[in-house]
Amino acid sequence: MTRFMWNYVQQYVIALLIFILLRSILYFFHRYVIGYVRTIIHKWYHNFGIVILECLHNIPRYFYSVLSIYFPLKVLDFPPLADKTIFILFTIVWGIQLIQIANKVISYALKNVFSESSDGETFDQNSEAIIDLSVKTLLWIIGFVFILISLDVDVTPLIAGLWVWWIAVWFALQHVLWDIFSSLTIFFDRPFKVGDFVVLWKDKWTVTDVSLKSTRIRTLAWQQLIIPNSAVVNERINNYSDIFRRRTELNLWVTYEIHADTLEKIPMLVEDIVSWFEEATFNWAVFKKFWEFSLNFEVVYYVQTSTYKEYLELNQKVQFAIFRTFEKEWISFAYPTQRIVLDKKE
Repeated sequence: MTRFMWNYVQQYVIALLIFILLRSILYFFHRYVIGYVRTIIHKWYHNFGIVILECLHNIPRYFYSVLSIYFPLKVLDFPPLADKTIFILFTIVWGIQLIQIANKVISYALKNVFSESSDGETFDQNSEAIIDLSVKTLLWIIGFVFILISLDVDVTPLIAGLWVWWIAVWFALQHVLWDIFSSLTIFFDRPFKVGDFVVLWKDKWTVTDVSLKSTRIRTLAWQQLIIPNSAVVNERINNYSDIFRRRTELNLWVTYEIHADTLEKIPMLVEDIVSWFEEATFNWAVFKKFWEFSLNFEVVYYVQTSTYKEYLELNQKVQFAIFRTFEKEWISFAYPTQRIVLDKKE
């Protein structure tokens, strides 16, 4: 056997040994290591690590075969064209697999981000599906560009074309795209969610739906309004649904004809009245000032409720109780009056 043939046989033997060794390692890693770790994590934990292991566990077998064949082939001497072809095929397979793993990770992340919380939804399912598709499409475009870069392909014209295409789309659909970006702002910032009672443009509304293009709200008159998301984002929003403690400030005006002892009793009477209600927390009741036609008291207390209706009902009960107590104590409420005294000269 000539020296050339012997070197040729040695290369094939080394390549075969590398293939067998690498294939065995990859099989052992996929079948036992990942499987064992996956079983332990599934038993004890439920977090992002499970997704990574699931992605590794679900890698198709052909990928391991390609990986096992590629490195042994690098040992053999091939013509430049054949070697370049092998490299291109391996890069494409490797790039596609990485994109698929990234897709699964992003799907998991979006599923958790868009998952329905205990207090209501922010986006409908159609909007979530569109966002998921858009993100994955962008990922495939980026992955395709990186595959071309790794293959030493000049992607400058492609990137320039994509940039020109994006500018054209932006000018054609700028209002729609601005509403979509505003919807993402609403989602991630979460100023409100479906079912919240909000004050917008000094009016009171209930949020019924949030989509990629618009936000639907219902007025107290039961009318439904459809507002572009860009208009909602640029306005000041007062969300009453997240309030669990509401402050109430009450002004009491009594007449000057009241007796001094009775006047001093008013703060204690009001404190006892507010303390009757478990949902209310008394803060203060003070004689504030002498006014032209009344003696003014300021009362402040807090109501523990997240519902605006319950807040109004409790305030009503407190004021009814104050009125009945003042009636029993012969305390008269003042109202704007003016007394004219004429000095009659004889």
